[in-house]
Amino acid sequence: MIRSLFHKFLIYRRSVIYKNGLKQRLSTMPKASLTREEIKAIKRQYDPLHLAYDLQWFKYYKFYRGVADPYFVPRDIWKTFELSLNPKEYRFIQCKSMLHHFIDKKYLPETIINKFHGFIYDANDCILTGQEAAELLEQHEQFVYKPTDHTGGGRGVKLVEWKQIEDKEQYIKEILKSDNFICQALIRPSKRISRFNNGDKTVNTVRCFTLYMEGKVSVISGFMRMGGGETFNDNASCKDKANLNPKTANCYVGIHPADGSLNEFALYAVDLFTKYYYSPSGLLLKDEKLDFWDDITSVAISQHKKLPMLGFIAWDFTLDENNQPRIIEINLDSQDVDDHHIFNGAIFKDYLHNIIEFTKQNPVIYG
Repeated sequence: MIRSLFHKFLIYRRSVIYKNGLKQRLSTMPKASLTREEIKAIKRQYDPLHLAYDLQWFKYYKFYRGVADPYFVPRDIWKTFELSLNPKEYRFIQCKSMLHHFIDKKYLPETIINKFHGFIYDANDCILTGQEAAELLEQHEQFVYKPTDHTGGGRGVKLVEWKQIEDKEQYIKEILKSDNFICQALIRPSKRISRFNNGDKTVNTVRCFTLYMEGKVSVISGFMRMGGGETFNDNASCKDKANLNPKTANCYVGIHPADGSLNEFALYAVDLFTKYYYSPSGLLLKDEKLDFWDDITSVAISQHKKLPMLGFIAWDFTLDENNQPRIIEINLDSQDVDDHHIFNGAIFKDYLHNIIEFTKQNPVIYG
């Protein structure tokens, strides 16, 4: 009884924290006023669900789109949909240490070593000693270190270059002491994707949304994150708004799912009030189309078909030096749909009825 009450309290507390975080985020976003007719249409759409939502989300979307489509899904309602589409018992699949068991290895970065629950493995899932793991790492002049727990926003991801390390032996010891991480070979990006930024270190990535409903996988939206300068991480943000510079900071731009053409403007997460019409390398975005979009989406569709227990996947792709799509990671929870609404409109419009019915039949505890 006490354990059950404590569990309910934790769920309630997480829900309050999440909702307060959304309110804080909304307070910093640009917004446009809603008309009386738009508000009525939104209420007709969502009030029958008996789920709390904030009209401020529709004001935010309207700022960019010019209209408040009642088929937009506000993030507070999307959270309920997302948790229903991807049941808790299957979300472990997104762990970078587990992903290769479900996705074809040829689409993933090459694994050097992988530490999971206290054991170190090689690329073939053979258990290694600490010495054997160290020897494998030393064979690579550079590699990418990634924690496999709580890694949202690229948290903890590091590019390791031995020429920059004074005490290699001590550095390896520190790595191997860490819990739950993976070390992967560096992906050399294709010029077809790196041409959007100035530096040659950043691996630009493409976020692609797929939805698995009624036996069919559909690509419903996407955006591309472009690094600037010599930054290694492709996060669509920079640390300091005061130092925002389109040539050195990172940004993201919408991709129209039908043909891979880019939205006419890009955004920086720390400056949502300003639209940028050129990539960090100076390309006019509205004239650009990703000639590899079909390659990426075909891989996303084929791999999602192998995971019918997951209704929604947010894929992070890049294109390697051989122009082959590579999956950096997949995301099954805590995915923002706001940016996709901004760039591509009501991305769930054709599927919203089915999603609502699915959620009713597969309810989740909010929060």
